[in-house]
Amino acid sequence: METITDTIPRVQVGQLLSVAAWLAATTGKANFDAVRGHLMKESARKAPASSEAMWTIARDVLSELSRLGYANVGPLPRKRSEVLRLAGTPCELTAAGRALGANYATKRAQAYNELLSIWFERHPYFQMFVDRVLAAPLFVPDITSIKQISSERGGVELSQLTESVLRSCEDRMLRSNVHSEKILAFKRSAQGRFLALARRNHLDLLEGKALIDIIQDTIVLPSLLEAEKLPFDAVTFQHILRASQDFLVASWTTSHPDFFGRLIFCTCALESNDNFSVGRQLRSVTHHGVAFAESRFSEALIAAYGKLAKQTSTYVSAYALRAIVCFDLRIPPQVFERCLAARIATKDVAGMKIFTELPFSPPPAGEGYVKAGFDRIGLIKLSS
Repeated sequence: METITDTIPRVQVGQLLSVAAWLAATTGKANFDAVRGHLMKESARKAPASSEAMWTIARDVLSELSRLGYANVGPLPRKRSEVLRLAGTPCELTAAGRALGANYATKRAQAYNELLSIWFERHPYFQMFVDRVLAAPLFVPDITSIKQISSERGGVELSQLTESVLRSCEDRMLRSNVHSEKILAFKRSAQGRFLALARRNHLDLLEGKALIDIIQDTIVLPSLLEAEKLPFDAVTFQHILRASQDFLVASWTTSHPDFFGRLIFCTCALESNDNFSVGRQLRSVTHHGVAFAESRFSEALIAAYGKLAKQTSTYVSAYALRAIVCFDLRIPPQVFERCLAARIATKDVAGMKIFTELPFSPPPAGEGYVKAGFDRIGLIKLSS
């Protein structure tokens, strides 16, 4: 069987569309340095003004537009020392690229779905991931703290560390109803990776955060992906996950009270021309938007609140409440916030009053604040 390989760009989907729209609004032509300058101007994170700032992003954006058939691009820099020499590298949108850029300026949702269709067809790793989360939620037993593995600092024996990590992950996977065969595959993979890691590193000399990071990145994530028969590495997995969030086809949370780890779930319905072949095309995409969620949102919110409040009238975590509702309805956080804002505005949730408080703590890593409009919300209470 032929080995399937893929390279997922590290850029945001919005950056691809922004460059296509910017080029389409002018002559359709530019050079590498002009694209880099546009990305700097549009970036929310302002990089220091220099002739090299954001050069890797500009390179990856143009490379991907070329790969997907949206642009013809000359040679791009592969290292920083080539940036100035290749600053004038030309790029020009194809007819498909001009159409995509024009759509992004006037019909943004349509442009995202058009790009999603091509992305799905041309990126087999992304396709495999989407197929996996469409079939069932994916639970990732992330190791993010030394407390999770009950390991004391200093003089950590490899055998004890391995046992602690495996016990923590297995316990959470069991409670999350992960299939026993996948748990066994995860453990086999993790044990082998621990042995290989021990030959390359003195684990007992690593600082706490460094130890946790190396366990997460070289043991937990690769072992989980192998158990799930997903052929990409941990870094590619993170880029695929970000792209899936950009396209609103999947979301994730660590705030669900029933799952002590990262819970990844689909937020759309996809129909393709073939359920088995890699490289197949999408026929349709149905996003789980406000129209999808509205009729069931109040019921789901009340049920999630009851679960957290234990049938008492008290304030509960907005992060946990959002996680439960998003997972139950399979909706992204943006949809949750729009539905929630509508109920806060009317102060009514199916006959119950809703109260909110400001957040006392930041959101979990990787998740945003719960918002109603521009207002941040940390606690929510429903009362009859």
